[in-house]
Amino acid sequence: MPVPLVTVEDIEAALGRPLTDSESARATFIADKLAEAFRQRARQTFTVEQYTHRLKVDAGGRVVPTRAPLVSVEAVTTDDGQAIPYNVRHGFIQVSAPANEFVVVTYEAGLSEVPAAVRLQLADSVRRILLIPDAAAQGATQMTETTGPFTQTRQYATWAVGGQAILSPDDQALADAYRPRRAGHVWVMGGA
Repeated sequence: MPVPLVTVEDIEAALGRPLTDSESARATFIADKLAEAFRQRARQTFTVEQYTHRLKVDAGGRVVPTRAPLVSVEAVTTDDGQAIPYNVRHGFIQVSAPANEFVVVTYEAGLSEVPAAVRLQLADSVRRILLIPDAAAQGATQMTETTGPFTQTRQYATWAVGGQAILSPDDQALADAYRPRRAGHVWVMGGA
């Protein structure tokens, strides 16, 4: 089971009060749905995991893992299983292999805990969804109230209409910041 990205305590802090009984089950559902969407968008599990990848050696004898942050390296081998000496540097692995070679790297990468920015952003998003007015949740795009000579018109945000538990643009931008970075490579293939 995946690690929760947001807790009930985080949601209550965002609301500024304890959840009511009726809000509690819905808040858990919303939190789980947003967390899964956030993980997919971030392409990150927010846990430390082991990977084995076949990676190209850069010009300086560097191998950059496709997952980050790099926690540890278990082994670096050739395609046929021969061990290659290596040193772990900040975010990459230094090997003594030519730049045109590929190596097989078994390593651990990821985050050992959910960053506070992720927890707080998702807690605020759950709060936002819980507080969507009933009219907007039922599909209204605007509402007008008239009391005596006064008229008040409310127009609801597009994300609020229908009461959907979806990532906001801010949620998406934060998730994008946690996406694994790919090292840029230019591969020139010889042709006949």
